[in-house]
Parts: sequence; C-alpha cells; structure tokens
Amino acid sequence: MVYQNQVNYHYFKKQYKKQLKCDIIKIGEHMKKLIIGLLLVIGIININYVFAKNNEFTLADTIYGDVDSSGKVDSADYILIRKVILQTINKTDNADVNSDGEVNSMDYIIVRKIILGVYEEPSSTPTPIPTNNTSSDKKDDTITITLKTATYTGKGITPDVKSESGNVVSLTYYSDASCKTKTTTDNAISAGGAPKKVGTYYVIGTTEGDSNYNATKSTCIEAVKINHIEIKLNKTVTSVKEGGTVSLSTTPSSAKVTYSSNNTHVATVNSSGVVTGKNAGSVKIIAKSSSGYQAETSVIVLAKSPYKDPITYSSSSLKYWIQFYNVYAGDGRYKRYAFTNIWMEDAYNQMIVAHPLKYITPENIMKKEISTYGLSKKGILAMNASPSSDNGYPSIPLVIDTGKDGKTKVLKNTGKSSKYTIYGLGSDGILRTYKSNSSTKDKALSDGVKYTFGFKPVIIKDSKYDSDSVAKAASEDLPDLPDVRSAVCQVDKNNFILITSWSFSIETENRRKYGLKLSELGDMMLKQKCITGVNLDGGSSLTYMFKKSDNNFTYLRKSAKPGRSDVLYFREK
Repeated sequence: MVYQNQVNYHYFKKQYKKQLKCDIIKIGEHMKKLIIGLLLVIGIININYVFAKNNEFTLADTIYGDVDSSGKVDSADYILIRKVILQTINKTDNADVNSDGEVNSMDYIIVRKIILGVYEEPSSTPTPIPTNNTSSDKKDDTITITLKTATYTGKGITPDVKSESGNVVSLTYYSDASCKTKTTTDNAISAGGAPKKVGTYYVIGTTEGDSNYNATKSTCIEAVKINHIEIKLNKTVTSVKEGGTVSLSTTPSSAKVTYSSNNTHVATVNSSGVVTGKNAGSVKIIAKSSSGYQAETSVIVLAKSPYKDPITYSSSSLKYWIQFYNVYAGDGRYKRYAFTNIWMEDAYNQMIVAHPLKYITPENIMKKEISTYGLSKKGILAMNASPSSDNGYPSIPLVIDTGKDGKTKVLKNTGKSSKYTIYGLGSDGILRTYKSNSSTKDKALSDGVKYTFGFKPVIIKDSKYDSDSVAKAASEDLPDLPDVRSAVCQVDKNNFILITSWSFSIETENRRKYGLKLSELGDMMLKQKCITGVNLDGGSSLTYMFKKSDNNFTYLRKSAKPGRSDVLYFREK
C-alpha cells in the first residue's frame, strides 16, 4: 500500500510539471501577441500624426494675404479678393496671394483660412503629400456659360455662369471668337475684364478644382452681346422762350449722339444739343446714339408776348407755363388769348371737377372749392367747364363725381342723347368723349372715369380736326365765329394745354373783335400735336384763375354773371 502511494505521487508530480510547463508557454504566447498589438497601435498613431503634419503644407505656396496693404490680414482683404474675382474692380498685385499669376478661388480660400486662424504660412515650399483622393478618382468639372444680351448702363456686363462643382468660375474676356485678343481698358472695365462697349464678346472660364473635381478650363464661348450704350439727357422737361436757347447734354459724355426735333416749327436743335425756340408750343427733342438707343426731353416753347410777360409755376408734380397773346389776325381784329402748357405727374389724380348745386359766379365757386379742398396750399389752375342748367346739375346727361372720401358716385344719368358732349378722364390718364345712351354710364365707369364735364363741340379726335362735330355745333347754336372761349387739349397722359380767349367786356362787338374761332382753336391744337381737344364753357361766364406764387392767385377774367357752370381744376398731387 505504501509503495503504491509513492508510485502515484511520483506520477502526479511528473504530470503537474508537464502541465505547468504548457501553461507557461501559453501565457508567453498571449503576452507576445499583446505586445505586438500595442506596437501596431503606436505605429499607426505616429504615421497618422506625420501624415497630418505633412498635409498642412498641401495649401502652402508663398503668400502675402495683406491685399489692401493695411499691415494686417482681415475681412477687408477678403472682400477685395472677391471683388477682383467678380471683376467689379481692377486687379491689384497684392490680390495674387499665392503668386501663381492669377487671382482666383485659391487666393480667396487662403485669405479666408488666414483670417480664421486655420492656416499658417510655411517658411519654404514643401513637397505636397497626395491626399487620399488621387487625380484618377476625380472628374472634370462642367462649366455652363449662358449668353447675355443687354444695354450697357455703366456697369460691366457679365454672363450667367455656374459650375457643376459649385466652385467659383473665373472668367477672362476676349473680343474675338478664337479667344486670342483679350479685352482692354478701351472696351472693358479692365484688361481681360467685363465689356462696356457695343459688340460681341467671348470668354474662357476656369475653376481651380477641389478634392472631387479636377481644375477645369472651358472652351472659347460667346458670352456677352452689348447692343446699346444707355444714354441719359440732363433734362426731362424744360422751357425756352421764342428765339431763346437751352442746351442739352447726355451721359456718358463719350457717347456719340445725334439730336433731332419732332416739330421744327416749334423748336430746332443742332448737333451739339442746343435747342432754339421758334414758335410757342410743345416739342420733343430726341437724342439717339450710334447704336440706336434713344432718350427724349419735352421742351415747352414760350412765345414772346406783346401783351405781358409769361407766367410760370412749378412744383414737384405740377408745372405750367402761361403765355399771353394779342396778335393781329389779318381780318381787322386782334386775337387775345392765353396759351397754358400744363405738365402733371399723375393727371388722373390731379384733375378734378366741381359740380355746384346753386347759382353762383364761377369766381365764388372757385373760392368755395379752394376752401373746401384746401387747394390754396396745393397750387391750382381753374377754369369754367360745363354749361349751366336749371335742374340742379349741368346740362350734360351724365354726371359722375368723386368726393373727398374718394368714393365715385353717379349724380345724374338720363341715358338720353344730348347736344352736349360728355368728357371724362380715364384711369389710364387719357381724356375721352362719350355719346349719351343707356350704356354710357357703365362704359365710363369701366374706364375708371372719376368726373364728367362737358360742352361742345369736340374739336380734335384721334389727332385729327373733327370738322363734322364743329359743323354740327354751328348748325345748332355755336357758330364758328370769333368769341370768348375756353378749351382743353391733351398731348399725352402728362401734358395738357389750355387755350383761353377773352374780352374785357361781354358785348358781342368786343367778343367778335378779340375772340377765337373754333377752327382757330383746332389749328392751335393740331400744331401742339394734341390727340384730343374739346371746347368748354366760355361766353359771358368765362372765368380763369391761376396761381402765380404761394398764396398769390390771379384772375385772367372774372365773371360777374351768376351761373351753375362746372369748374375744372388742375392741382398738385
């Protein structure tokens, strides 16, 4: 038994040593793998560190950054770089930050990184380390340039440009289809910059590329067509006396222009833009560039008066020139009349009509309306418009009125024909005549008419003398003889002309001696290029009032006879 136990002891001791040896070997293997793993981690960290440090030099070239030479790199440099790239200012030497001979998006990026403190200028140019995206993995960018046709207005004209990558596209402009001749300061804002003269121009666009796109250069592309150079006249409305001169000029001063007058009977203009007044009236002076671009100025010619000096009044929205005449007619009489040119910014809202409801002199009607509407503070012309009536409103069959509250109402509507003509100013600023019938009201309201007034006859219609209308009036009760008259005609939606003849007494002898014929009114209106002309109330009730200066009103003639005539007002806006 003892022997057996000894045998077992030695056997187990031997097995234990053998097992212990195996365990030690296994522990050694594990330790070896652990150590190798740690070494690999440390190696990877070191490699990434070296790679990252080296990558700091992939942007580096020789840079300056201080574009505006202020002694520091700040947002001002960033803005200047952007303006040079967009070609809104000329290139400066400091704008080429990385000294590669071009001002482009790379200079823009470098300045931005310097400002943000994420870029540091290296002391020398290192060898770039390739990024993890090789050129073989990148693709070429697509540059799209859309032709722009425009008029040059003082700023360089650029086409619409974009790139597939979204990167900035730098453009170089050329004056030939093969892109061999760059634009110069003679025809562009800078050498190779956006054009400024009439012609066709071409561009080559380039992008710098990024981690996904190669730097790309487009083909020579037709990009800009300048058809005209905008010209502007130094005056839009002006006046000159008969025999006098006024000078016009255009900008830009370098533009080659020719001047012309659309009515040489009223005024002429020479090649230098000097306008000479010939006869009273309105005229347009046109300046035309060599490419066909046009600008216009309206000139009012004020006649020399044998009676009294002209009167002018001007505000921001209402201007008028009154010329008085006492001219020998050649048939033993003197025509005595006032010729008033009116220019309004917005006739639709500056021309109003008063409809009195009781007998009162036109002078007192005017005074009442001036007080009611506060017109004394707004500048005013006023004259009789419609004939009187016994039924509470003027004799025209349709009376439309707009109150101070801005609401338009129909005060009278017979729907019947009448010997009087209905006049109304539409919302488009055009004076129209209406024949009275059942649909007249609806038509006038649809045209936006705010007031109606009237008398007879229509003198000018569609820019022609309406002889039938004048003859019809003569067959009724208005013969074409010299008489006291008031009339209005329209040149365009901003320009109206009033013609008023008068005598100092209402006796027929004086009215025939100093008055105007309807045909004479028509002749005057046609010479002024009127598109519509209508006769208004005159006769014994004629009153015409105008403002010479602030709070200073003058009457050309005051009526002493009570009536119920409408009054036509022209006022400041």
